[in-house]
Amino acid sequence: MKAIVMAAGMGTRLKEVQGPKSLVTVGQNQIYLGLQLQAMQSCGFDSIVVVGGYDFESLQSYLQTNFPQITLLRNKDYQKGNLLSLLTAEAFLKDGFFVFNADHFYSSRTYQLMNDQNQQNQLCVFFDQDRPLADDDMKIEVLRDEFSKMSKALPSHLRGYVGVTYVPENCSLEYLKTCASVLREKGDAVHVEEVVNQYAKHNVVQMIDISGSWWTEIDTDDDLAKARSIISKNIS
Repeated sequence: MKAIVMAAGMGTRLKEVQGPKSLVTVGQNQIYLGLQLQAMQSCGFDSIVVVGGYDFESLQSYLQTNFPQITLLRNKDYQKGNLLSLLTAEAFLKDGFFVFNADHFYSSRTYQLMNDQNQQNQLCVFFDQDRPLADDDMKIEVLRDEFSKMSKALPSHLRGYVGVTYVPENCSLEYLKTCASVLREKGDAVHVEEVVNQYAKHNVVQMIDISGSWWTEIDTDDDLAKARSIISKNIS
């Protein structure tokens, strides 16, 4: 299976980060991105594309030394919306693929669950119901038991998006057409979640529940402290 990992952001809300936030140390001096990539590879992701941007040279040096088999691409417009990061990898989006954020890390069980969805013939978004959702969390609106849209601004919600979308091969062309349409209509500050929202207006979006499995993200200093605690307890 193929994974597109978006790692171009600047991590401005993390005070201790001097370069790409995905290279921050966690656990026993382990690199956050390295743990992600190892988990993906062990769970069957045999094609991984990382899209960098901010401090690209540091990311390039790390991957060349530790994961030379992984494809690295450069988004020079990394200060804009992350849809541009995804489209930097457009040549790799012709068949089935997962979209990941480099500031998210999941348990091996969850990566395996994700990979097990590669027989799906509908676009999938992954969610959980384990946590109270804050203003900055992406929420999923469900109407008549079907995905409607996701947004941080939703006033009510039942489910929290966990930052992963799967696009099967039979949906990839329609997904890419939707990417182009969203970029034209919304401009280059748009984020990838808006593509799913537009796609869902004309297509079914499957929702996959990962509740009960730990995962982390590192947007803020509090997030990083929590991630270090979770990883130290779960990763040897």
